[in-house]
Amino acid sequence: MKKKNYVSLLGFMAFGLVSLSSCGGNDGEFTKSAAEDALEEMDVFEENAHTVKFETGYYEMNDADYRLKLLKLAANEVITYKAEQINEYIPATRWRSARVKEHVFVTVQLTDKGEKYVIEKPSQTEEEAELVAAVDTKEYPEDKVLQEGPIPVINPQANENAEAPVEEFEENFDDAFQPDDSPMNNNTGTTEANEYQKALAKININSVYVLTQEIGIYKVMNLVCNDEMKKSGTASCDFIIEATDVTPFGRILKGVKKGTREKGSATFKYYIDKGWHVERYM
Repeated sequence: MKKKNYVSLLGFMAFGLVSLSSCGGNDGEFTKSAAEDALEEMDVFEENAHTVKFETGYYEMNDADYRLKLLKLAANEVITYKAEQINEYIPATRWRSARVKEHVFVTVQLTDKGEKYVIEKPSQTEEEAELVAAVDTKEYPEDKVLQEGPIPVINPQANENAEAPVEEFEENFDDAFQPDDSPMNNNTGTTEANEYQKALAKININSVYVLTQEIGIYKVMNLVCNDEMKKSGTASCDFIIEATDVTPFGRILKGVKKGTREKGSATFKYYIDKGWHVERYM
């Protein structure tokens, strides 16, 4: 859940506000059910709101910790997993001996069980679509200015007359005549090098969004709405959310456990056309 700054309940209490079980906000009563309804309208409580991007296909993965997570997902039968190591032979150069670099490539596919957790990328709400449509797409002169061009040198002769350090001269000489990456005449390891290039050519990645968890409101409490807040149509409360369902992707990739609870607080504003609406929460 994204956290935002807000005026805390303790801040209200410091000014001597009294906790009420319900409160009139313009034409609406601020009750536990009204607070819960407003909270449930937030994006984080929408169905299928919590997802994580997951890559399937054939790709290089040298992160051993992530490969362990893939193994755990395979143990839950939501993916099939295979790993293979391909050694890249790097020929010797004039300044460096030949060496072998290890690469691990993985093949990952969703099973039928795993496919059930795939979620389409959330679409825009009508309000978000209206905001995008209102953006000015006209091209202006500044859009063509991508970077600053060359800056004139007032005294170029200063650079021409400066004596280059020996180290710099030697480095330039090597770059010009004997590059460090230039291999010596050595055909050893050609097969290994070809195998690595073949593996790179086979890379095929498909990204999907998979469900991690569903959350719900466990409890709404500590409702606050005094006379001044009634006049301005504002209120606040505390609440407890609970992870009501967690998928294998949520447990393994995000470290979430079913039944985990977290306390939050929110401030509300009453709108004539929307009723009670969450302004800030954390």
